[in-house]
Amino acid sequence: WGLELCEDTVEVLQGFGRMAALGLDSVLDSYWEKMQNSPFETSALSSLLFLQRPVSAISGRLQFQLFLFFVGLYSSAIGCISLSRYNLSQNVNILGPYRHYRFTTMVTRDGSTGRDIRSPGVEDFGILKRGSTQCTPHNRNAHNGNKFREYLPTRVVGTSLLQTFEKPTKMSGWYVTMLHDEETQDTDPTYFEIWGTSSDFNVTGGCAEGGAVGGTYNGDTIEWCGVVWDKVGVPAVRYDRLSFQMEPAKWLRFTHLHNKELSMSRDVSRRFELSPPFLFYLFYNTLAMGIQGVLSFFVLVVAMRGGVIMRWRFNIHVLLGLTVGSPAVLSALAALTVLFQGESERQHLAWEAIARIVRPAIVFYACAYQGPWFVYLLGLSSVVDIAVTVMVNLVLFGEPFRNVSLTGFVWLFLCVYVGMFRVRDLSRSRNLFKADQERYDKLWTQLTQDEDSRMGIDHLKKVVLMIGLDETNYCRQHNRVRADRLPKAQREKYEKASTEESIRVRTCPLFYEMGHILVPSRPNASSLVSSFDQLYAQAGVANLQLLKRLRVWAEMTNGMFPVSQGNTVVFARWNDIKDDLHLSQQVRWTLIKRHGRVFEKLLRSYGNERARLLDISRNLIVFETMTDLTNCLGIIVTDENIRVERLKNRMDLSYDSSETGGYRDVCIN
Repeated sequence: WGLELCEDTVEVLQGFGRMAALGLDSVLDSYWEKMQNSPFETSALSSLLFLQRPVSAISGRLQFQLFLFFVGLYSSAIGCISLSRYNLSQNVNILGPYRHYRFTTMVTRDGSTGRDIRSPGVEDFGILKRGSTQCTPHNRNAHNGNKFREYLPTRVVGTSLLQTFEKPTKMSGWYVTMLHDEETQDTDPTYFEIWGTSSDFNVTGGCAEGGAVGGTYNGDTIEWCGVVWDKVGVPAVRYDRLSFQMEPAKWLRFTHLHNKELSMSRDVSRRFELSPPFLFYLFYNTLAMGIQGVLSFFVLVVAMRGGVIMRWRFNIHVLLGLTVGSPAVLSALAALTVLFQGESERQHLAWEAIARIVRPAIVFYACAYQGPWFVYLLGLSSVVDIAVTVMVNLVLFGEPFRNVSLTGFVWLFLCVYVGMFRVRDLSRSRNLFKADQERYDKLWTQLTQDEDSRMGIDHLKKVVLMIGLDETNYCRQHNRVRADRLPKAQREKYEKASTEESIRVRTCPLFYEMGHILVPSRPNASSLVSSFDQLYAQAGVANLQLLKRLRVWAEMTNGMFPVSQGNTVVFARWNDIKDDLHLSQQVRWTLIKRHGRVFEKLLRSYGNERARLLDISRNLIVFETMTDLTNCLGIIVTDENIRVERLKNRMDLSYDSSETGGYRDVCIN
C-alpha cells in the first residue's frame, strides 16, 4: 500500500498470506491447546507434576488412572456402607445385650471428681430400645405392675444409678432426668459414663463410691465391684467416617467432652440417641464419600477418552478439583444442620466437620488452578489433615494419636516420594552440564585476573547502571494501541496531530476500511499478546530487521559471528568477511526459536504466559575484548531504529553463574 519493502520481507509476508489462505494462520495456537489438554507420554512423573498444568499432563498416564479407579472404588464403598449402616442403626438396638446398666457421674458442674462426688447427681436414668416404649421416660410409670415389664426399678448404688433387666437387653440410647431442686445444680453431671455388664456382682465396701474407687479403669472397660463392665455411653458420641465395619457399634467412639448444658433444665428427661442425626450423617458420610466415588469414576472415563465424551470437551483438572472439593461443600452443609438443631451434645460433630473442610479445599484449589506448586499444595493439605486429626483427638479424646489420618500420611508420603525423585532428576540434569560449567568458570577466572579485562567489566557494570534497564524490569509483549479505541479526548488529540493522509499511508487499506487504526510505537499496557501465531509472525518480520542492524553494530565495534569452515565453526570479524561473498554466506545466523523449546519454556518457567516470550527472534555478536562489548552496548542503546526494554548483565562479578551452567553474556531485549 505504498510501503517499500525488501525482497526478504515480501517473501515472508507472502508466506503468511498463503498460510492464512490454507487456514493455517492459527495452527500453533491450536497445537498448544491440544498439547496442554493431552498427556505427556514420555516425561517422568516427577517432572510433569511440577509443570504449569500437572493434572492435564498426567491424565493419560496409567498410574493416574489406576489412582482414580481405587479412589472411586474406596469412596463408593465407604458411601454404600455408610448408608447401610445408618439404616441398620435405625432398625436395631446398637449396643448390648447386658443385664445391668449403670450411670456414673464423673465430673460435676462445680468441678468435683472421684471421691468428692457424693451422689449420682440425677433423678432418674433408663435405657432406650428400638421397637419398644417400655424404657422411655414418657410411659415408664404406666407400666409399673405390667406383666410384660422386663426391667427392675432404677436404684442408687453408691454414686451410681443402676438399672437391671431380667434377661440381657440391647439399647439404642438412654435418658436422664435432672434433680428437682434448683440448689443442687452444682452436683449435676457435666460428664458421665454409662456402663453395661451381664455378670452378677455384690456391692461391698467402698467399691461403689465416687470415681469407681477400688476399680481398675482400662479405656472402654472397667472392673467395678468385682466384675468387668463395658462402656456403652457418654454425653458426646463420635461416628467414624472411614470405616468398613457394618455393625453400628463398631463405628461409635466415646469422647471425653464435658457438657455444662446438660443440667440447664430441671425435672426434665433428656434423651440421648446413639444413632447419628439423619441430615448430618447423610451429608458428611454417605453423600460426601458416595459423590466423590462417582465423580472419580467419571474423571477416569474422561481421562481415558482424552478429555472428550460425545463431542463434549472437559477440563480434567477442573473435574478433579470438583471431585476432591465436593466433600468440603457437603461437610459444610452437614455442620450447618447440626448447628441449626442446637443439640449441645452434638455440637462437636459440626466443629469437626468444619475442621475437615480445610484439606479438600486446599486440594480443590491445587487441582482447579494447577501450577508448578501443585505438589507443594498437596503436601500442605496432607500436613493440615494430620494436624486437624491430632487436634480432634486432643479435644475429643485427650490423646493426640487416638486415631491416625491414613489419607493424610498416604498423601504426604506420595508428595515426599515425588519430591525425592524431583531432586534426583534435577541433580542428574546439573551433572550433565557440570563439565561445561567448569570450563566456563575457568575462562571467567582467567578473564577476571587480567587487569584490563577487570577494568572493562567494572566499566560495563557502570554503563548498565547508567542505562537503568536491569533484568528486573517488567517486559512483556503488548499489542499496539488502537486509535479507534482511545478515549474521546485522546482520539481527538491524535487525529489533530496526524493528517488523514498520513494515517492512510501507514495503515493497511483493509485495516483502514475496518477502522482498525494502530498508533505507531504505542504499546497497549492492558492488552498482552496471547497468540503464538501472532508472535511468530511478528518474529519472522522482526528477524529480518534484526539481521540488518546486527551487521551495522558489528561493523562499528569489531563484532564477530560464527562461520562454518568445513566441519568446524570459528568466529570471524564481520569487517573481515562482509566483502567476501563466500564467507558471508557461511555465517551461521541464529535461527528463530523452535516451537518445542518455546512450549517447554512456557510450561516450565513462564506460567503459560505467552506475552513473556521475548526471544523468538534472537541473535548474537561475539567480542574479543570487554571494551568492544561495552562500545557495542552503547551503540545499540542509542540506535534510533530500536528501543531497548531490558538488560541482563551476566558479566557482572556478583552474578551467580550456576543459574546458567557457568555461561555468561549480556542479554538485551
